[in-house]
Amino acid sequence: MEFKPVPQGPWFNPRLPETVYDAVIEGIREGEYGKQKNTYIQFIFWLPGPEVNVVTNIYLPKDKPDNRSVHRLLCLCRCVGRVPQDVLDDPRSFEDESLQITVKKMKGVRGNGGQKYHDVDLFLPTGSVEPVSSSKV
Repeated sequence: MEFKPVPQGPWFNPRLPETVYDAVIEGIREGEYGKQKNTYIQFIFWLPGPEVNVVTNIYLPKDKPDNRSVHRLLCLCRCVGRVPQDVLDDPRSFEDESLQITVKKMKGVRGNGGQKYHDVDLFLPTGSVEPVSSSKV
């Protein structure tokens, strides 16, 4: 079995060209952030074209919804035939689901010292766009 390193967070994702990639959800991790111990859900994607893993976090604060995260979660769920509640009730139901993602260079944030990083920007249904091939990466 081949070892496929998984970044600890989006700040450690490999640098990839900003384009569309085929992706398979390999797993989901849950964690906490902030003083209020809010929840984040981390999706782990395998990109068969460049043969790398990337991760993205979706934040679920307790006090008020994070509109960007709610929108991202809804888009991801639509692409794989799930509903947002499945993230909490049945996270394994996302595993092995295929979709397409776009990777984009993001502005740095306080949590990573302001360094730019690459993260998942959009979720697309499989077959929406011709993905990048491994020869183009």
